[in-house]
Amino acid sequence: MISKKGENKIDELKKDIVKMAHYVQQLYSKASVALIERNEHHARDVIYSDSIVDAFSAEIEERIVKLLGILTPISKDLRFLASAIEINCTLEQIADNCVAISEKAILLSKKPPIGLYGKMHKMFDEVYNMLSGAVHNLIEPSFTEGKMICEKDDIVDRLFEDAEKELVEIIEDSPQVINRAVSLLSVFRALETIADLCTNLITCATFIDTGKHYRCKDDTLAETEINVQD
Repeated sequence: MISKKGENKIDELKKDIVKMAHYVQQLYSKASVALIERNEHHARDVIYSDSIVDAFSAEIEERIVKLLGILTPISKDLRFLASAIEINCTLEQIADNCVAISEKAILLSKKPPIGLYGKMHKMFDEVYNMLSGAVHNLIEPSFTEGKMICEKDDIVDRLFEDAEKELVEIIEDSPQVINRAVSLLSVFRALETIADLCTNLITCATFIDTGKHYRCKDDTLAETEINVQD
């Protein structure tokens, strides 16, 4: 049985993880503007903010470890604390990819564009919807919403594949733009990675809520069997 003080500490931790998730959402939005609108100010703001995320993440992880050591959580509280480390790590990784996008945005802003910005805009929008839904799912878990986000991952994968093919063609036709093409490919890859990380958040939220292990498999949310060997 957890004391009232222990319950309050868990509630405070939940609020801070949500606070971090919303902060990472803001970084993503700024990274999007940095690239699409060639806004160097937003790009540098995201890069600067990375140290804030790192410090916040380290503090949250330390608190999780302490709570696991001093409390004896059961049921949903135990599942939350067990999953909180992965959620925290996933949010930090999303922020790292926002920084990577912003760094490429600065490089690309100094040269004329080579195209694909329509496809880039669509991919930014799709990933934003995934991230927004995943963060909302941490607050109010919904299996239906989780499935929809897993399905969106397929759209992002196809956008990345199309962009990769188009960029290879651009390089073959215009070798002089290879550096810009490679930078753009890095941005598309970072967006694909963020989409995958969003599915991690969904599986964590679903486990906390249901006590069952699910994974985004074949772009749907499927229950997985945990085999324990003697």
